[in-house]
Amino acid sequence: MRARGHWLAVVLMLLTAAGCGNNGPSSEPVQTPPEIAPTIAPLGPRPQTLPLDNIDPCALLTSSQVNALHVRRGRPGVDNDGLGSRDCLWSNSPDEPDLGWVARATLRRGAEQYRNDSTEVVHIGGFPAVQASSEIQDPETHCLLMIDVAPGQSLWVQFVNMGRTYPGMNHQRACQFARQTAEDMLTNLRGLAR
Repeated sequence: MRARGHWLAVVLMLLTAAGCGNNGPSSEPVQTPPEIAPTIAPLGPRPQTLPLDNIDPCALLTSSQVNALHVRRGRPGVDNDGLGSRDCLWSNSPDEPDLGWVARATLRRGAEQYRNDSTEVVHIGGFPAVQASSEIQDPETHCLLMIDVAPGQSLWVQFVNMGRTYPGMNHQRACQFARQTAEDMLTNLRGLAR
């Protein structure tokens, strides 16, 4: 039962982090802001374009990479963000320390759209990426990467240690885990995109 609860917690986290949570009706009147085209600074050049249109995110890690991470085979998710995205979760739950990785092929949102004052631009395998944390999770237990792989598309990679049971876990360590796995995913994506 714990494995199912862990999976549901990660899916809920993804929904909320993607801005799809519903806080219910508000008693305050909704004010519509004036129509202003957002100015989004580019992240910089990508070494190549890797479209995600026909990519199964569960194929982004090989069996040997899954074994090296000490997690179980990836479990596909559904388009839960309204952006045509597909998810895959790799987890070792109910084992300890609880470790999980998520890959999301986001088909209708570029990585630059995730930038704000609390994010950082990093490079993963030569690709620019936005590094962040979710507003609903302890930043010490997870890291989000939105990698600019194609115009208007991004590869979302997340590492999470939900129970904070990994020794010495902090945000920097979580981002290190996310970046290492994201590099493997990008290598595999290059082969799949041919």
